[in-house]
Amino acid sequence: MKRLLFLILPLFLWSCADEVQLQEMTEKERLKAEELAMTIQDAYNHDKAAILSNYFDAIEFSKRIKIPQLRPGEKPPQVLLKMIGQMFEMFNNNLFQRLAVNASKLDLLHIHKKDDVVRLTYIIENEESFYNYLVFYISPNSQEEFEIANIYSVYDGLSLGQNVNQFASRYGSNSMIFLNGLMEANTIYLEAESSMNKGDYKKAYQLLDSIDDKHKNVQKYAASRLRLSEYVDIDTYKKELENMQSISPNQQSKLFYQCIIDGLDNDDEERYIECFIELENMLFET
Repeated sequence: MKRLLFLILPLFLWSCADEVQLQEMTEKERLKAEELAMTIQDAYNHDKAAILSNYFDAIEFSKRIKIPQLRPGEKPPQVLLKMIGQMFEMFNNNLFQRLAVNASKLDLLHIHKKDDVVRLTYIIENEESFYNYLVFYISPNSQEEFEIANIYSVYDGLSLGQNVNQFASRYGSNSMIFLNGLMEANTIYLEAESSMNKGDYKKAYQLLDSIDDKHKNVQKYAASRLRLSEYVDIDTYKKELENMQSISPNQQSKLFYQCIIDGLDNDDEERYIECFIELENMLFET
């Protein structure tokens, strides 16, 4: 079955990005933010993964996201830094793959600053459809150069920092039985990934849907089920959208899922467009 999410929206939907002025930024900050914004865009659109690593520091990242298990000033253990690096690499690999599969591009929509952190908001789209919004949070390092402080994928429901915290809190101090269950879930995930790579999306979805309830809504598995459900049928897709709506802590993602559900439930194009305008305004202000 062909992919169900095929959102065709008029260009004026995101043209409002040009009308929102940068605030609370010096000219120097604005120029540096714009420079990194275009570097990030070029890296993803031209498969330059190595460049992105130059703007990501796992130690600084762990400080910014304030992992509850660490005391103030405590140096993160090496295993945690390795996990953060792997999650960043996995995020990039998945994004590069999606961009290639959908023949889509990352396009900068908006830059703004809030709470001493600059937000770079992008849209992922191709000539016919759009697929997701990404927000890169950037902040200056000790040399006053901007680095990637966090990344938020609206479609996937969590930021990279939230994903790391979720993993650390769920699996950092649990029993071996629980951790063995995680290993089993990951084995199923790898099997599902193999089926997906062969184009058998329905089998891949069924495998992920079989993961034990204790681990089923881990972000990696839940977001993958949502993505695969688009190829199954509308009822399954709506079920996964509603599931993501219930487990994501982010209002932007909750609204994004509702916009898609509204589009599936009725043909009110005006309401559908209004929903995404509301979402973009939320992204540009938070």
